[in-house]
Amino acid sequence: DRGASALDWAITRQPERWGVTALQAVEEMDAGPVWATCEFDLPQGLRKSELYNGPVSDAAIRCIREVVEKYLDGFIPVPLDYDRHDVVGRLQPNMTQAHRTFSWHDSTGFIKRCIDAADGQPGVLASLAGEQFYLYDAHPDVRHGLPGEL
Repeated sequence: DRGASALDWAITRQPERWGVTALQAVEEMDAGPVWATCEFDLPQGLRKSELYNGPVSDAAIRCIREVVEKYLDGFIPVPLDYDRHDVVGRLQPNMTQAHRTFSWHDSTGFIKRCIDAADGQPGVLASLAGEQFYLYDAHPDVRHGLPGEL
């Protein structure tokens, strides 16, 4: 996928596979010709920072190596073409707080994905105990109580 919130959307939507693409820089963000793409199985239940520091970075390193080899061989990058059957990613909108909103009555898994996708910045703005807080680093707990209460 393309866009500043592509990984946020992937965490929220839970695709089985995701990927990193090395693009040539052009004026429009994430719109340049494609030099390399590396896909991987997307682990579930990880925060955005864990994905960036793990499988996303690993795939990016593979892409960089491939780009260097292709450059040395005189490769001409392929223009981005959504009509190709092998192009599965799409431009994703920036994920706003409105997109990240959840109800304390939603499933634990959904709430955790919303918070995981906003890990680091910007966090998820939520109401808890009558006040507004930015939430980070959520973990399911076995204790029970009323949704949204401490």
